[in-house]
Amino acid sequence: MKIEKSIIVGTFGSFYGVEQVQDLLKSLRDVAYKVIDDRTLIVRIRDPKDETLRQRVYEIIRSCKGYVEPELPKATKEKKGKISPLDYPIFG
Repeated sequence: MKIEKSIIVGTFGSFYGVEQVQDLLKSLRDVAYKVIDDRTLIVRIRDPKDETLRQRVYEIIRSCKGYVEPELPKATKEKKGKISPLDYPIFG
């Protein structure tokens, strides 16, 4: 299985934390995100080699009382750059 470097998964204890992160991520360029359920957020960085942007996303998630999941192997085939909740085994 391949580990995707451009994906960051964050989990939160409340929906309020997810809303805060969404507001802060809107100011970043080259970042796409999707809320999977009320407490899980998947962030895709367009350039996986950009470590400063990756660290900035980590800081934003942690500052809003979130937890950054460890890098997870991809479970299914890529679907033309679209983020799907079934692509990553975050519930296990």
